[in-house]
Amino acid sequence: MPADRFCDHCGTALYPDDLYCVGCGNATGAGSPASPPPPVERRSSRVVAALETGAHALLSSCARCGGEVLPGEAYCQSCGFRLSNPNAG
Repeated sequence: MPADRFCDHCGTALYPDDLYCVGCGNATGAGSPASPPPPVERRSSRVVAALETGAHALLSSCARCGGEVLPGEAYCQSCGFRLSNPNAG
């Protein structure tokens, strides 16, 4: 599933289930929760899209909510937490 919108703050491509921008951490307005969501059992459309295009990068997890993050993402798309080392896999 391709990105269908862009962050109003920094212009990063956003996927339908991105609650926060992975480029700047800004809330996307897609029903952002008041507190970090619990870890989910399914993969986000961002992760699925990356894996479908052959990007077999090592996924890591957000320290706050446990959501999957891709290498290079500066913020968690699930909770907006600033990742300590966004370029580490």
